[in-house]
Amino acid sequence: QITEDIINGESFDLERDRIDKNGNFLKVRINGVAIKTDGEFKGGYSIYTDMTQRKKNEDKIIKQKVSFEALFKNSSDAIVKFDINHRILEINENFTSLFGYEINEILGKNVDDVISNGEDNLNMIDLTDTLLNGIKVVKEGIRFDKKGHGCEVDIQGVPIISGDEVIGGYGIYTDIANRRYAEKELA
Repeated sequence: QITEDIINGESFDLERDRIDKNGNFLKVRINGVAIKTDGEFKGGYSIYTDMTQRKKNEDKIIKQKVSFEALFKNSSDAIVKFDINHRILEINENFTSLFGYEINEILGKNVDDVISNGEDNLNMIDLTDTLLNGIKVVKEGIRFDKKGHGCEVDIQGVPIISGDEVIGGYGIYTDIANRRYAEKELA
């Protein structure tokens, strides 16, 4: 088919499996172009590029993404993903359970505004900015649900870094109300 396409003057760009001299399967990308002079077919060329490693890397990335998505969705902690402008991109089900928000209510909103009561907002913005400077944040605090009720939480902020650039972050909140209650009972 490839030779026929070139003879007919058609160029192409496709991926196929080929077998190397040792009998191993390779994923290759094939680019081909017909060579014509005065409208007459003179020949053609095909360039084969070995894509085997690229395909392996793509498969590895897909598996990592699926694994991470399972961790994000099934974590027992409430998790929010946000961009460098503090805008919410994604939340997991436990974020909805803890804070009462559905993603369609808060998508694109400032994470610091969503889970604050306005009084501690500057401190929250400082924490988010610290995280967006590439520094992991760990502390305890109170964050507020949709109804304005305070939730005592362990807070972890994790920067998302691509290359040398921070492109966003994760806010991870663990409800510690039961732990606080137990501590008070023991005291």
